[in-house]
Amino acid sequence: MSQVPQPDGSLIPFPHFYERGKPGCISVDRRGRRFVNQSKSYHVYIPALIEACRDTAMIEAWIVCDHPAIRRFGLSALGPAPMPMRAFLSLGYIKRANSPRAPGACFGIDADELDRTLRVFNASARHGQDPQFQRGDEAADNVPNPCFAPLQPPPFYAVRIVAGELGTFAGIATNAHAQVIDGDGAALAGLDAVGNDAASVMGGTYPGAGITIGPAMTFGYIAVRHLAASRKGARSVPTRPPVPAQPASSASSSPVASS
Repeated sequence: MSQVPQPDGSLIPFPHFYERGKPGCISVDRRGRRFVNQSKSYHVYIPALIEACRDTAMIEAWIVCDHPAIRRFGLSALGPAPMPMRAFLSLGYIKRANSPRAPGACFGIDADELDRTLRVFNASARHGQDPQFQRGDEAADNVPNPCFAPLQPPPFYAVRIVAGELGTFAGIATNAHAQVIDGDGAALAGLDAVGNDAASVMGGTYPGAGITIGPAMTFGYIAVRHLAASRKGARSVPTRPPVPAQPASSASSSPVASS
């Protein structure tokens, strides 16, 4: 996520799902080095960023892109053209560098290493190849590479990103019936958990978008069926028998109660 400055000085978090994997964009750490195939899921991106920042004080990275990319795809909270970017630049949320040697100093990144990274990246990207992280190799129509392209000459743009919190996959432990279990594996009667409240049935991996929705629906169904089955043997609560309707002749002579 990035942190979008507001006029009152507050910050609003913005999640990064899509633009970081587009052509004309790269992700680098403070040392100016790439650290991951940035088109992968955030479940891959963030652990790689944490590892890359293991010896630094902050877990942070920068998405760097060229002018055609920012106008075509946007960057962070800035949408694609014709959305104006002046406000984002004036707030310092998106930074711009107008010369090949300026990005490092402007973005707070090691200038020499970023320059080397861009040269290596562009040399491979011109052929649609990424020997370092194989970005785009999994695409079916690789002509030459749908999500990998060299960065054009300046100006360059960058936004700082940090690790954020979107959800959880370390929820409450449950059994196959969606019942919450204790430390010994025994079910707690009357307490079920599904969806993001329950520990991930994927073991913390991320096979694809919406992966919490399918398990929530499936185990919600399982939980209800199990609850219904467990109540079949329960005693039914006695109810008052219905009062039989009176004949019309007697009803006409009956007193009318009011309340």
